[in-house]
Amino acid sequence: MEKVNISLSVINESSVEILIEGDASINSEEEFYKLVFPLIPEYNFFKIELKNTQVIDLTFIQLLISLKNTLKSKNKNYTFNIEIPEQMKTILDNSGIDISEYFQ
Repeated sequence: MEKVNISLSVINESSVEILIEGDASINSEEEFYKLVFPLIPEYNFFKIELKNTQVIDLTFIQLLISLKNTLKSKNKNYTFNIEIPEQMKTILDNSGIDISEYFQ
């Protein structure tokens, strides 16, 4: 299984971009949490991109939803660009989870 790759890029003093690639699953949840959530007090704008993933599971999606809800509750600005393989979208759709409902 491929490892998650999380890249943090400071856009300016109040903005950060977070790029997530690889294994977006329960195996990478702890690493993502430790890297990203401590940034919340430091920045006002978060650009989160998820791409080039072959594996994404419900646990990681819940983590992204938690991040979105936390950012919203802290009055932070954010954008999410979530790209997942069609096969994974189908599995999620069949499970009753519409990704676009959470990340517009």
